[in-house]
Amino acid sequence: MQKTLPRVQNLLEPEKLFELWSQGKLSTEEALRQIMQQNVRQYRALDALNITAKNLRADMDDLIAQTGIKPKLSD
Repeated sequence: MQKTLPRVQNLLEPEKLFELWSQGKLSTEEALRQIMQQNVRQYRALDALNITAKNLRADMDDLIAQTGIKPKLSD
């Protein structure tokens, strides 16, 4: 069975994370835990953004269909 590592409450900025790790103030395990948690947060944020964009597109398509207005295409 794989051991579950505790969740880090305050994620460090990538530059600070690298600085602490390279100075030996942060273990490789701690650094990797931070990186993985940052990746999960970024993935969730990107997923939410994609869902929002798809919903917006669907709403725009519905509005265009209901009004019959043709959208202007930018040059």
